[in-house]
Amino acid sequence: MNDIQVRNIVKEEIVAAFDKFEAKIMYYFDRVFQDIGTVEGKVEGFDGKFNSLQNEMNGIQGKMKNLETKVDSIYEEQLTQKLSIVNIENTLNGYGDMYTLNNEKIEKLNERVYKIEKKSGQMILHDK
Repeated sequence: MNDIQVRNIVKEEIVAAFDKFEAKIMYYFDRVFQDIGTVEGKVEGFDGKFNSLQNEMNGIQGKMKNLETKVDSIYEEQLTQKLSIVNIENTLNGYGDMYTLNNEKIEKLNERVYKIEKKSGQMILHDK
């Protein structure tokens, strides 16, 4: 064998080794790309589920805002009713106080009229 033949044989072995290495690399790249595709599919699935969950949460937040508005409305209505009751109670207390004062004044006035009638000898309003 001469040098050219040895070179050709070495070259063929090197090329064959590189071909095997290239085939293995391509096999692993294909597997990696398949795995990436699987991961991308799973990420898309999670994105869809996340969007669905986010939409559901937005719906719940909307319902909570509606409930909060209703609760505020009920609270304001109850507060208005309580204030009305307090106003009525204050009015009734005022009337009661006026009645008590007027009753006391009437009794004092009747006593004075009685004394005056008694002194004058004329019992017009009282038959005592």
